[in-house]
Amino acid sequence: MVRLVLILVAMGAAHRATAQDYDDLRYDSPLPDFAVSLLPPICARGCDAIQLVDLEFLGRTANTPSAGGFRLRLGNRAFLGARVDSSQRAFSLLSARLDAQYFEDETRREGSVEYRAARVRLQAHASQQVRDGAWRVGGRVIARLSRDLEVSVGGMSDTEAQERFGLSQLRYSADVGVAWQHATWLDVLASTTIRSWRSPSGDEFNEHRVQVASLAYVGRLSVTAQGWWDQTGGRFPADVIGADLGVAYTPLANLRVDAAGQFASHLGIKSTNQEFSAGVTFFGRKYRFPRGGSAAPRVYELVDAGWELGLNERRSYALAGMRRLREVAGVSRHRSALRDESAALYAATVADRDLPQLGVHVAETRADVLGTRFRSVSFLVGVPWPIAPPWSTNESAVRFLDFEFEYGEISTAGGLLSIDRTIAATVRLNRELRAWIEWQQPRFSPLELALGQVHGEGFEIGLRYAFGI
Repeated sequence: MVRLVLILVAMGAAHRATAQDYDDLRYDSPLPDFAVSLLPPICARGCDAIQLVDLEFLGRTANTPSAGGFRLRLGNRAFLGARVDSSQRAFSLLSARLDAQYFEDETRREGSVEYRAARVRLQAHASQQVRDGAWRVGGRVIARLSRDLEVSVGGMSDTEAQERFGLSQLRYSADVGVAWQHATWLDVLASTTIRSWRSPSGDEFNEHRVQVASLAYVGRLSVTAQGWWDQTGGRFPADVIGADLGVAYTPLANLRVDAAGQFASHLGIKSTNQEFSAGVTFFGRKYRFPRGGSAAPRVYELVDAGWELGLNERRSYALAGMRRLREVAGVSRHRSALRDESAALYAATVADRDLPQLGVHVAETRADVLGTRFRSVSFLVGVPWPIAPPWSTNESAVRFLDFEFEYGEISTAGGLLSIDRTIAATVRLNRELRAWIEWQQPRFSPLELALGQVHGEGFEIGLRYAFGI
């Protein structure tokens, strides 16, 4: 692994690839002399139209296969990606108007295509189960009524529900949804879905779900909430109601406290599922919520400018979502007009970077139907660059070394079932290049051993390069 990192460093020193959109945006790192793009373009000098933007490698021991993937930027036209291991293959294509995905493994094949017109998005999906060879298809139309409001109507088969109901045949599925984004601080989504089934005996029954979700950010507080109601008719009627609530609060500029809970009640059989989690994280620089930093207004400006030019992208404040917004703008025919907004968003993303240095998180899940309980606790210790103690603060520092430990156990009323211990270390050589090593040690119950539900102790070594993240 050390040899691989040294090779990559030598490649960066031999060829400082330039990135016109981000060439003047440097930030301190363990490799301060290198440009933002560490790895060279995929082809020879003079063929800059094709550039490597993503590279990933996972080397594993035990029973899990190694995997690798890459993504290329094809000039100003599109992004093409692939990811493979011994049993799975995935391919992707992203342009200003088209988003296509394909995946296959030993059990299924599935593909999806989305076309984004100026005010409408058209989606199509198809999947095939290898065991029976049957294709299940679906589609959706999403109409953008304004910058903030969109409505969707779809009909599709549900592979997961098909498996859950065993031999029952899905006759049809239909759903209607509404999504509203207000400024940068509020998202509201509502949907209703109806599925009609036919059992092996010929009985027909319907399943109906109503769901409402919201995310709000106000000052030092971020709240996510979701509620749903499932009603199943037919010979064996059932009602399930559930709710999720998550709260994140920053009592101090460098401290974030999280708490979340989920409750689901199966009214027909008087059982419940419950999930609880809580955590606290200390940051080496001022923490900024994704919607509370300088990047959030830049997201709004880029999407708003794209809307005026005929692009159809929803606002996203996650790191990967902001990167996608810049990529779509970069391969559209309006890339010159959106250049300033894209560069401003990248600069704001770097300015808002997180620097977690000390953290602890606990979680517990209870399932009455299965009679099981899952508990976990995880710890994080981070060392920043320039190197300093984890309890120190420095607004100009960046992430360098992260050490994580996680312990999880599953138990029932009859005793302990299994234990998992995971230790991981991650090094970030700069913002775009990181490598990690992870060790997992499981312990299994006699029942799991008898059923063959085991995976061996082993290591994972990974490398991830992401241009412009």
